[in-house]
Amino acid sequence: MRDGAYGRPDSHQSKPQSADHAVDVPPVDGPGDSGESGNSGGVGDWRSAVGEWARAVEAQYRAHPWVLEYRLTAPPATPNELLWLEMLLRVLATTPLNSSEKLSSALMLGNLVRSVTKLEIDVSASDSPEALEEYGSLLFRLLDPEEYREVLGVFSDPALTVMEAEGAELQFVLKRFLDGVAVLIANRS
Repeated sequence: MRDGAYGRPDSHQSKPQSADHAVDVPPVDGPGDSGESGNSGGVGDWRSAVGEWARAVEAQYRAHPWVLEYRLTAPPATPNELLWLEMLLRVLATTPLNSSEKLSSALMLGNLVRSVTKLEIDVSASDSPEALEEYGSLLFRLLDPEEYREVLGVFSDPALTVMEAEGAELQFVLKRFLDGVAVLIANRS
């Protein structure tokens, strides 16, 4: 173990003894980590950089899935959590968003990445077309079609598919998030 206020086991794969250290997973190189304020250029660069950030966070959660078992009870406070936040805020600094919008967007995205990654990891063992079909059949046996017509309608739609590729659900959510931020930015211009 390293000593210090935020000491953690040298092997990041082992589970820390304290929940305070559990969410303090160090960032990997990513957007905004070079010390520069943001990135180099065009209008769409912030979208790409935010996407890179989200995928880097997802990769860290997948490398350290036990981190997802701890409840978040406060805003980012540990050194590595604050580094992740810094990286994302550097990207958002290239946009016309105000400070409140940048912070809210960063915290929202962090929570989206965390919850979607946890959900994907939790259901990965049963995430298949067969499991979806079994679940749908169970719902049709248990639910009243009058009371749950929309739920049953979704599960009877032949177009409903399972996002089998790792990270597919995050990609879907990330695109919707980025579209929303893009609208907010467009309203600033």
